[in-house]
Amino acid sequence: MSKFIDALKRAAIPPATSIGFQTKNIARRNSQLLVVASVVSDSKKALKTIGTAGLDAILVRLHAQFDLSEIRKAVGDVPAGLRLDVKDMESELTASVDFIVYSMKMPVSFLNKATVGKVMEIEPSLDLGSIRAINGVGSIVDAVMLGGDDVSFTVERLLYCQRISDLVTQPVLVSVDSSVKGSELATLCEAGADGIVITDVCSASAYAEIRKAISGLPRNIKRKSAGTAIVPKLSGTPSVDEEEQEEDE
Repeated sequence: MSKFIDALKRAAIPPATSIGFQTKNIARRNSQLLVVASVVSDSKKALKTIGTAGLDAILVRLHAQFDLSEIRKAVGDVPAGLRLDVKDMESELTASVDFIVYSMKMPVSFLNKATVGKVMEIEPSLDLGSIRAINGVGSIVDAVMLGGDDVSFTVERLLYCQRISDLVTQPVLVSVDSSVKGSELATLCEAGADGIVITDVCSASAYAEIRKAISGLPRNIKRKSAGTAIVPKLSGTPSVDEEEQEEDE
């Protein structure tokens, strides 16, 4: 099983609320958002920066011809994922690959034989019916990622995140750039995001700032609402039968 997907699913579980007296301190996870870095350079310096930044995973493009063995040496135990295009489907997935990110054009036959974590990238323009249908193909979708060319933090993109989180049961990743602010990360948490993918070149200090902002997020931020039962509101007005009974008495 994918190490990154396991961590992502744990991050998607809301913290349990205690009932009654509590005699022990319950350990809380260190963050409410996982951080993934896109590898946009195969230089040793760039890889070393990612490897020492304390990130949860890295994401590389297969067609960029990265040397996965060199990446493993640089990032250590950080899970490595590949972002695949349809033309990459004949490529052999080595043991160094923890998860893949793929588009909706990827053949199902390739996904069925892949024994890694599977993250489906969806565009903001995807219709509601198709988003809901993702829940029915869970064998080939472990998580979803909100992609798109424009990763700037706008109200429109926030609403897309909220819509996806409300409709799917899988964890949700959102691609952002390194300029994302702490207040924006908190808003993403409220919208149901479980992780972010930093798409641009990032310095060690920028990664550290993002990590610091995430660690400072409040623990009671609203999580995913998909699958929540809706309880009808009871009216305080007595029924007709109750009123008649009171008059008889």
